[in-house]
Amino acid sequence: MKNRSRRCQPTAARGGYLLVLLAFLMLVLIGMLGLVIDTGMLLSSHRQAQNAADSAARACAHRIQFEERLNGLNAINNDMNAILQPIADRYGLTLNQNGTGPATLPGAAVTIHRPPLPPSPYATNLEGPGGHTANHYVEIKVTYPVGTFFIQALGITPSRLVTARAVAGYETVSSPDTGIILLDPDGSPGLSLQNSNASLTVSNGPIFNYSLHQGLNGFGDTVGTISTGQAAATSRVGGALTAPAVYVSGGVDTLANFSSPNVGLLNAGNLSPVFDPFFKEGVPLPVPTIANGVDATNFHSVVVTNNTRYEFYPGIYSRIAINGGTAIFHPGIYVLQPLNSTDEVLSITGGTIQGDGVMFYNTGSNYDASTGAPDTGDLSVATDHAPTGTDLVNTHFGEISIRGTNINLTPMTSGPFKDILFYQRRFNTQTITLQSGLTTPGSHAGMIYAKWAELQLNEAGVYNFGIVVGTLRVQANAVVTIPQNLSLPPQQVQWIFLVE
Repeated sequence: MKNRSRRCQPTAARGGYLLVLLAFLMLVLIGMLGLVIDTGMLLSSHRQAQNAADSAARACAHRIQFEERLNGLNAINNDMNAILQPIADRYGLTLNQNGTGPATLPGAAVTIHRPPLPPSPYATNLEGPGGHTANHYVEIKVTYPVGTFFIQALGITPSRLVTARAVAGYETVSSPDTGIILLDPDGSPGLSLQNSNASLTVSNGPIFNYSLHQGLNGFGDTVGTISTGQAAATSRVGGALTAPAVYVSGGVDTLANFSSPNVGLLNAGNLSPVFDPFFKEGVPLPVPTIANGVDATNFHSVVVTNNTRYEFYPGIYSRIAINGGTAIFHPGIYVLQPLNSTDEVLSITGGTIQGDGVMFYNTGSNYDASTGAPDTGDLSVATDHAPTGTDLVNTHFGEISIRGTNINLTPMTSGPFKDILFYQRRFNTQTITLQSGLTTPGSHAGMIYAKWAELQLNEAGVYNFGIVVGTLRVQANAVVTIPQNLSLPPQQVQWIFLVE
């Protein structure tokens, strides 16, 4: 029996060794698994912190931009931490995105530096092409404590600090294309999709909207300096807006209507100046006069009806009404000057219309073709504003309304009025109404310029126009095609850049 006992001892020892080895291997495997879990958690937390830093940096840059446009650069050179800190906190640090509820990153802390600290290249101004202004940029650092589960078994502190950093700012850049430009800062709203089935598609140019009414920017913050009235750009329930980009000086009403994939870029609430493209380098577009092409000897009121052919020649008209038949417009300037009423001075409801190299100038009853007065006073620096009652005492204006479908009009190709098809006196606020037709859209080409007026697109169709007006209202499906060869300068806009 003793010999048998001695023979069993090596077998028992080997079994013990295997158990110890198995326990060690299990410990290693558990440690590796724990390390993977903790590392993954740390990486995930870093991604969250980086997202929070990126969002906070963009939001703070947006607010700096807003403060500069509202109060001037000198005002924002003071310490802005009191303004920026709650904005940074909102974007994922101490509160959720809506500013309420539990923290997205509990216990996170944010540090703000404006301008960024060295060695960031945005810590100081950089002059010349591609340069930047340091005070336009802000640096955000997010520090977030993360508790681990297994890593402390290796003798490492159980709580680790995750740090993320981001730098964002803004610069003034030129938009390469010019599409719809809405110039009225008091427009309420500047852009409106008026009913439940209205939609607007702008195929090859951005929308610039100078309306300053309060609404939302791209981060959901309330922006805008005019508190009464509707948001600067609005898309009613059921409507749809499609455009490469939308720039709004104030805010928009519903972010969902201005987000991708329909709108490639929304830049709202930055108060970026929208320049009148017909006021180039301080020189306004001239008022048509005898000196630049107006024929004051031809003054008529004409009605064209069914089975009638009428050839129009440049001159001054108190009324043009085309209800049918055929109308031919010879090249030149057609001044629309009502006598003493506010009826439609240009009305097209049917017929076939053809005209190449033409421009319609819609002025007031007191227009003087010899001097251009009083229209020439509309653009003096002191009075370049939306007209008031005192500006227009005893002045009568007429509307332009085009509802026909077989219309082929093209603008002049040279001279001071190149590319302009409809030019409305700047202080003429009468609405321009276009209904392109349900089945055969009109084929107008060129530019509509009515600085303080509203343009209404009232039927489904393709409107081949560049548009520079006070406000725009869409009441049906419209596709606005901006001609590529229009001689308009690019608009200056301020873009937010995430640079680090």
